[in-house]
Amino acid sequence: MIVDNIILDISATVNGWNVTRKPGASVTVTDSGAAYGVRKWSYSMRGYEIPFKYMVASQYAALMAFFDLQGLDRGFLLWAVDGFYLLDESIGSGDGSTTTFQLGQTVSNGVTSFTRTIYHPVPTGTAVPPQYQGVGNPSSGNAFNTIKVNGVTKTEGTDYTIDASTGVVTFATAPGSGLAVTWSGWYYTPVRFTKDFEMNFNSIYGESTVDLMEIFYS
Repeated sequence: MIVDNIILDISATVNGWNVTRKPGASVTVTDSGAAYGVRKWSYSMRGYEIPFKYMVASQYAALMAFFDLQGLDRGFLLWAVDGFYLLDESIGSGDGSTTTFQLGQTVSNGVTSFTRTIYHPVPTGTAVPPQYQGVGNPSSGNAFNTIKVNGVTKTEGTDYTIDASTGVVTFATAPGSGLAVTWSGWYYTPVRFTKDFEMNFNSIYGESTVDLMEIFYS
């Protein structure tokens, strides 16, 4: 599915957000009571119900314009309330020759683990919405990306670059063999509309919500 590199900050507050998780497996129960699971994807898919009543006029207008032009078949980037900042996340280990590393988040329950690919890091210097500052992340007015090799902070633009459309980090010089490479920074979640755009005007935007679902690229 195509994801446009358009960032919509569609809530002036995190109040009223309803976050869901669609499990990556389904379970069938036979007449005997035996349960059989079928895994479709490796980790849960995030869903968001965001009330219109907490949006300011410009946010609502941008959302409606995107839907009018793109509808259900294209996605956009969201500041997601349940995931937008990672600290010292491992993205690999140097081997002396590899210069590219993919941003990601390793999720583990102690038995199994999975690395969720981060395709859309927030570019350094981007203004962070006030509602996302100081909530488990640095109280900074602007986003930043910090790459460390063996615990030593590298300089963006000199030692490495980050592609904001793919999440690929490219080093000018390959990290040495066995040296840990980590990333700290903000990221967007790619989402899509799940249904038609509906609005209830019984009150100011009523109790209607915009319903979104995370997009998996593969």
